Amino acid sequence: MRQPNFWYFDEPNLLAKLLYPLGIIFSLLGRISRLFVKPWKAPVPVICVGNLVVGGAGKTPTAIAIATVLKSRGWEPHFLTRGYGGTTTKPLLVNIQDHSSNIVGDEALLLAEISPTWVSSNRTKSAKLAIKSGANILILDDGFQNEGIQKDLSILVIDGEVGFGNKHLLPAGPLRENIAKGLKRSNAALILGNDKKMIADHILKHTGKEFPILDGSIEPRDVKPEFFEKKFVAFCGIGRPKKFFDTLDKIGLDIISTFAFDDHHPYSREELIKLSTYAKRHGAELITTSKDRRRINANINLAINELPIYIKWRKTSELDKFLDYLEGVSVDTKT
Repeated sequence: MRQPNFWYFDEPNLLAKLLYPLGIIFSLLGRISRLFVKPWKAPVPVICVGNLVVGGAGKTPTAIAIATVLKSRGWEPHFLTRGYGGTTTKPLLVNIQDHSSNIVGDEALLLAEISPTWVSSNRTKSAKLAIKSGANILILDDGFQNEGIQKDLSILVIDGEVGFGNKHLLPAGPLRENIAKGLKRSNAALILGNDKKMIADHILKHTGKEFPILDGSIEPRDVKPEFFEKKFVAFCGIGRPKKFFDTLDKIGLDIISTFAFDDHHPYSREELIKLSTYAKRHGAELITTSKDRRRINANINLAINELPIYIKWRKTSELDKFLDYLEGVSVDTKT
């Protein structure tokens, strides 16, 4: 699904206002369903990396960044993810050699390159299997609205460029739940990129001055020097394609054309051949995101470059405080 532009208008337009009652109904149904769920308390710490809006805020690279820090401290983190876009229903340990995005989803393949990753819509089942397999800390990539597991630390990831959009609930806006209620259940917020929507002020209005707000940015990693001598046709199917295209412009690559697809779009051979033919006709190469690259069948023998990214923390002190806290209360699990 490609997100409607009106979700990110500063003020709700007529369509958003007409859809507003549906958002209230969906929100109430979600809150009622959560009343009947008793969260399972894991014997190891659980970190949730989530958000309040649909689409790509940067949850997966944030989860990877946190896992990297935890591993440097001696932890054995395992990821839990729903595996959006994949077909598997039972808990499955991702094997990047054998599994494709059609089975486990694109994000799971990225996560599995860093730490063991379990895919299942039932996170409690996959959590128990992860612990049995040696995990002494669990990281949920998304799942903030899933009440199946009790979280010890929940970090909300927010895109600094768009924030909470028009601040309306689905389908009138991008919000999965009420901002104030979501913030009340979280422990911190991470704003990625420049805060163009006064997000920090909005958060503190609901939470008070003591609420931790972390700052960071999504940055390109390992940009090959030869990239700056080439022309590219860029394509992607992510929540906000403009973010990827802007990054390419920011680092100075010569982009002659861009093509945007729906989030988690499953590329066909025909689509990729058309893109490749178009690029060759203009003396260019293809470039896409790492997440999109994981959705391209390995049997499709086309030259497609990718731009890896990472989270650059502006100040790591707040993150260190949280991880120190987890170590303080969970010393017996870190062995």
